[in-house]
Amino acid sequence: MASQSEISSLADEDVMALVCDGDPRAFEVLYDRHSGAAFSLAYRMVGNRGVAEDISQEAFLSIWRSRLRY
Repeated sequence: MASQSEISSLADEDVMALVCDGDPRAFEVLYDRHSGAAFSLAYRMVGNRGVAEDISQEAFLSIWRSRLRY
């Protein structure tokens, strides 16, 4: 199993392959890379910080739940 630093050096496609395999460390890397952009987009769309946080969280939960379909 790859270490956190090894996963961090992978391209998103490779990280997603690990997420698909159920690797929570890979999901953490994916979240760290993209959660800021996801929140920013949601905030620009809804204009409410709390709602934008909920939208971002739900989007990442959806990725985790549907990872086998990636």
